[in-house]
Amino acid sequence: MRTPALLTFLLLFIFSEAKAQHQYENIASITEYLDQSGLEYDKKDIAVFSIFDAWVKAMKIDKKNEFPDVFFFNTEGKSVKLRGYLCSQTINNIENIGKSKVNKKEEDADWWFTYMTYAEEDPNRFVKPYDGYIIIAWTKMVPKEMNETAFKWYTSVKKKNNPNIKVFLLSFDIMDFWEISDANKKALGL
Repeated sequence: MRTPALLTFLLLFIFSEAKAQHQYENIASITEYLDQSGLEYDKKDIAVFSIFDAWVKAMKIDKKNEFPDVFFFNTEGKSVKLRGYLCSQTINNIENIGKSKVNKKEEDADWWFTYMTYAEEDPNRFVKPYDGYIIIAWTKMVPKEMNETAFKWYTSVKKKNNPNIKVFLLSFDIMDFWEISDANKKALGL
């Protein structure tokens, strides 16, 4: 396990660009924000991290720490590199997820899904195999315009009407139900 000082340094580095003091969120505040944004969404697609340590690891996986971001997984849940997928406001080429090259340096979908909690449970979420999975990462900690891009990506995938691609909007906000050490709370400005 990493030392508290290293973790504190990492968290300070990650959030050094943030403009507002961070606050705790929960699934209700996340869905309220989505409602206020005017986004049409399925609650079964809305997710947050279930524990603080998973959030920290995900921040390390997303080396750029830029929001929004997107992660693609094939039918086996392997992380893939989808070429030519982004056209500012839409996600393209999703039909090529199954043919895309596996990204061996990234975590598989199983890791992500293990640490995701959903706004609404869906007993069929992983019953049938999908051709691919898309996780769109966003956070309330960035300007609203940046989240609008994430929401346009989500809408573009949903409008493609491909029922065999499962898309999630994963909030990277700090959750009120996480157990966070006092040192990490201080580093995050909580």
